[in-house]
Formats: sequence, C-alpha cells, structure tokens
Amino acid sequence: MRDRVLERAAAVIESGIKSRLHLGAQLYVSREGKTVADLAFGEARDGVAMRPDTLMLWMSSIKLITAVAIAQMWERGRLDLDDPVMRHIPEFGAKGKERVTIRHVLTHTGGFPGAVLQWSADGWEKIIAELCDAPLEAGRAYGLSRGIRLVRAR
Repeated sequence: MRDRVLERAAAVIESGIKSRLHLGAQLYVSREGKTVADLAFGEARDGVAMRPDTLMLWMSSIKLITAVAIAQMWERGRLDLDDPVMRHIPEFGAKGKERVTIRHVLTHTGGFPGAVLQWSADGWEKIIAELCDAPLEAGRAYGLSRGIRLVRAR
C-alpha cells in the first residue's frame, strides 16, 4: 500500500515538473521514526539537480499564517472567500484579474502562475505591485476551486 502511495506522489510531482508548475521538489516521509522515503526530483535551480539534502528557500513558508489570518477574517465576516481580490486591493484588478477571488489565490487557481517565480529581496510594496500588474495568463482556467467547502464557525 505505502509503495503505491509513494509512487502516486512521485508521479504527481514529476507531472508538475513536466508541466512547469515547479522546477523540482523533495519528498520526505517518516513513519514511527523510520525514514520511508527521502527523494528528490527535477532541479534545485536551472542546471543544478535537486538532491534530498539540497537546502531550499521555501517561498510558501508564510502561506500557513496567511491562510489562518484570512480564515479568521472570514469567520468574523470581514471578507468572503469568493470576494474578488480587487474588492480589498483595487490595484489587483488590472490585466484581466477582475474576477479572481480570494479563494482562487488561496488555492492557486487564479490564472497567474508566472507572476512571482523566484525569490526577491524587494520590499513588500514592490512585490505586491508586481502581482497587481501581472496579467491573467491566456488559456489558464480559474474557478476550479469550487469543490473546496469551508463551514463558518457559529
């Protein structure tokens, strides 16, 4: 059973690399203190193979905190997950992104995957301005996240 799950996980990662969703990835799994998998796929950066011991900058490390903050604002009725982002950040509604919702951004289905692809030491203002200026990519479907259901605490 575990081998099939790992094979499926590896296939998903490799498919993501092939479709250019990411350059490379690492997969580590342990169970009861024993390593089950310590794998690497693709590249760490252009021309450099990914290895299990490659140190990587985890650009999504703040995502958990951001998601909790948004969920708290949603629970308090300060925003809705299906609000267009531009309702809260008007500049975001440029270049075809008028209908992109908070839910789309949280689930990576907004249609602008190439907006920020590498680490930047620029300030938040400049990074946010670049995201606002990024075009909706032609042929990128969005709205695929409708299957995700959250229930507001009562």
